[in-house]
Amino acid sequence: MNLLFRIKAASVAAAVLVFNASLPTQVVAQESWYGNFVFSPEYPTALFLNGPIEAGAVGNFRKALREHNPSVLVLKSPGGSVSEGLEISAIVNDRGMETLIPKSADCASACSFIFFAGAPRTIQGRLGVHQFASTTERTESTKITQTVTQDIAARIIDYLNEFETPGKVFVRMYETPPQEMYWFSRQEIDRVGIEITSRSAPGYSTPRTVAKPSFNCSKAASAVEKAICSDNGLAALDVELSRSYQSLKATLTADQFARVRNSQRQWMAQRENCGASIPCISQAYQSRLNQLN
Repeated sequence: MNLLFRIKAASVAAAVLVFNASLPTQVVAQESWYGNFVFSPEYPTALFLNGPIEAGAVGNFRKALREHNPSVLVLKSPGGSVSEGLEISAIVNDRGMETLIPKSADCASACSFIFFAGAPRTIQGRLGVHQFASTTERTESTKITQTVTQDIAARIIDYLNEFETPGKVFVRMYETPPQEMYWFSRQEIDRVGIEITSRSAPGYSTPRTVAKPSFNCSKAASAVEKAICSDNGLAALDVELSRSYQSLKATLTADQFARVRNSQRQWMAQRENCGASIPCISQAYQSRLNQLN
């Protein structure tokens, strides 16, 4: 197997890591492979993820860390196992590692969890997100499948909130179907504040984009409203839903919008059944956004 990544300098902070997929194929004996994680002694501070996140990825990642102790994780992956990706992201965050998506590389789906865990975190290639989708051999929905899906959705939200993920990322993730991918533009990356340029700079504090909901949190009364006010991702979803609702109000006829208004009231009543459950609330918003759009 071959190391496709090449690095001009070992510092991500210097922003000089590059990826060149056109290099000739050759086996480099000094490279150490741990599943799809690659270490090269030529670049002792870096570890490279080059491929999907497969079963056993966490064990391979831990072994690479024990043997080489890198401080930078360079990412090129289409995603893969959600649970493995989340576990790796927790390790990255706990160790204070930097993450980088190099030029000409994509980091999508579960790979994005790992990217957001880094600080600094830098994008030179492409970052993609979409909805989480569970799979089962049976097509019909079961209580077990629903419980597993909610548990994983809750972990995703908890982890990304812990990593100071901007609220707009949650919106893009929830509004993009599992079979599609939302790629962040350079303009959106800069505007939303997805990157973290430095953790060690004097006076630096991790930037956090706080998304306020469409309603006044000082008047939040129900468990649902209080949960939305306490969660950055839910607040962003609430703002997005409010915008979609107001857009329909401005474009539909009075009779057409009356039906939308009635269905919105019914949806809000059903939303209250979620109580303080963040996964339940997020799924309710996701479903309603799909209806309005």
